[in-house]
Amino acid sequence: MKVKTYWPAILWAIVILILTLIPSHRIPESPDWHISFDKLAHSLMFMALGLLLLIKSGIRHQRRLIQVFLLLAAYGLLLETLQLLVPSRSFSWLDVIANIVGIISGNFIYLGIVKLMKLLESR
Repeated sequence: MKVKTYWPAILWAIVILILTLIPSHRIPESPDWHISFDKLAHSLMFMALGLLLLIKSGIRHQRRLIQVFLLLAAYGLLLETLQLLVPSRSFSWLDVIANIVGIISGNFIYLGIVKLMKLLESR
């Protein structure tokens, strides 16, 4: 495994880390949507992280997908736990669930891309 190959995923993981550890009074107000903008942001950030990691790795085995899922879920749980150390931030199980929803969404999108690529290659 070459770390150089994974630099986009690593860079995005660092961006998520920084955004997660910003004190809440420094975060701009979120739009007033009918869904929670915060939960949507968590899902989209982890979906993007999962896609970056999976696309760069070229994983095609279900076992490896599970490993990536567990790695990213643990990362999301770690970030939520680290928020306990940041003034005005707190741990949220709903954020953990939103992260997991994003990871699962990214996995399904990736599997769809793999399936589409196989279909196009067979033509």
